[in-house]
Amino acid sequence: PWTRSVATSGSAVPSPRLLRDAGLTSIRAEARIPLSGPDTARLQRTLVMRSRDRLLAAGLVTAQEIGQHLADAASGRLDLAAVPVVSAWGRKTR
Repeated sequence: PWTRSVATSGSAVPSPRLLRDAGLTSIRAEARIPLSGPDTARLQRTLVMRSRDRLLAAGLVTAQEIGQHLADAASGRLDLAAVPVVSAWGRKTR
């Protein structure tokens, strides 16, 4: 399988239409909404760490607040919900 994501409004969004336009066939897509558990905590950590420098530079949070949030998320004391994760894939014809 071959996958492709496209940047839209600052985030990567897989697009079945764009995959078809790129000449791929057997296009498939799925969406998952992690509601809780270790996958959601790992996703939360990844998203926070990716935006950490921007959050700090903007003065929206302190490093201590980020650290506490990540510790709380990892401990399971928070009920976390995440944005849907959409994957799309297809096959490239030769």
